[in-house]
Amino acid sequence: MQALTLVLLVGLTAAVLVSVEGAPASDKKIGISHKLKTTSTSTTISPSRKCKSECPNDYNPICGSDGAKVNLSFGNKCVMEKYNCEHNTKLTVKVNAECPNSKGIRLA
Repeated sequence: MQALTLVLLVGLTAAVLVSVEGAPASDKKIGISHKLKTTSTSTTISPSRKCKSECPNDYNPICGSDGAKVNLSFGNKCVMEKYNCEHNTKLTVKVNAECPNSKGIRLA
């Protein structure tokens, strides 16, 4: 009988813990208050803009430039166009090769 009581008590405790853990963060009955932290990424895509989701895998490296400071290497022109769409930039082909002193190349 004591074993049955113990099992029921453990089960009831588990059920209460699950219901408290699953309660909404603003539930004042249990005295918990959580604030959500918002984060942002560098990718800003307008809801109406449709960017390419895939580019061919062919490797025809190009150096994209904004004409001022930014020089980035891309695996091909499609990848640069996708980057421009995703980041709302206007890089153009500077050279049909990797950028000098490039720290990497974007392939997708």
